[in-house]
Amino acid sequence: MLIGVMTAHPRDDVRPRRCRSGTYARAVLATQVRAATLTELVRDAQLGVQPAWNELVRRFEDLVWKIAHDFDQLSLGMREEVVGDTWERIVLKLHTVEEPEALPGWITTVARREALKVLRRDRLVPSGELADRADWLAPAVDARLIADEAANALYAAVCGLAEPCRTLLMLMMRDPRPTVTEIAGLLEMPRGSVGPTQGRCVKKVRAVPMLAPHIRELARD
Repeated sequence: MLIGVMTAHPRDDVRPRRCRSGTYARAVLATQVRAATLTELVRDAQLGVQPAWNELVRRFEDLVWKIAHDFDQLSLGMREEVVGDTWERIVLKLHTVEEPEALPGWITTVARREALKVLRRDRLVPSGELADRADWLAPAVDARLIADEAANALYAAVCGLAEPCRTLLMLMMRDPRPTVTEIAGLLEMPRGSVGPTQGRCVKKVRAVPMLAPHIRELARD
């Protein structure tokens, strides 16, 4: 576990010194949570540790929004509804997660289902069996669907990494890609450490189980 005992919130009548101590403790806690593994975060969140849940949302909120934006038929209001409903479903069922490493794939599946639910409700998707399939969204060839699925899997896998790997790989996926000097400045690390750190982070993300079926497709990019 990340945290054994949660400290109480400081009262309004505490002395300034204790306030400063509380601020320092919160800063230390935030650093620990950012560096936590996905397994640690899920286990603590299942026990009701609020900072762990907050960190899970921080890591995966971009992924949920990305999936909502993949559905072109959705308006901004509909996308906000999809995001909200996705997190509501996740928080209600988080206690059922037995394999924390599967969380990114589960979040991806829930977000897609919530998007399709909104589309079906507002009659923006064909009825019948076709409504349960994703390929109607891409009138192009199946290759594009496979590529999109692989890209979402990669994004989800990176979201689940602890810092600094999460931010480093997110930066590496930008187009245009930042320079090594820019990345070093953003991560506050020596320029010569960026390459070795990237190598270790890539090994970590390749080991994420949900990414295994997509490794070959991603290698083509």
